[in-house]
Amino acid sequence: MINIIFDTIIIIILIITITAGAAANHAATAKSAKYANLTSTHIFVPFVIETSGAWNAQAIELTQEIGRCTTAVTGDPLETIHLFQRLSSFHCHPAGKCSFFYEHIQI
Repeated sequence: MINIIFDTIIIIILIITITAGAAANHAATAKSAKYANLTSTHIFVPFVIETSGAWNAQAIELTQEIGRCTTAVTGDPLETIHLFQRLSSFHCHPAGKCSFFYEHIQI
């Protein structure tokens, strides 16, 4: 059941990235070009999430890998989903200020 939910979420994110993520992919390409000189000393992965929620492909791959590693340590198969949810709520303003948005749910 957990794998079905996880696969569905990843498929939805991939569809959004392919169709609406053109700006994210363009920004990722620009970031890669800007920081090309770092590749001799660092591993650089452009990580872009559009305001609309679209992710670039490298951001998805990196998040999945971090989720897999975290799951291996904690044993919680939902780590990747939680990481995607947490990063999806992260928003950076053009002025450079970044923040997390929290939803308050009343039961």
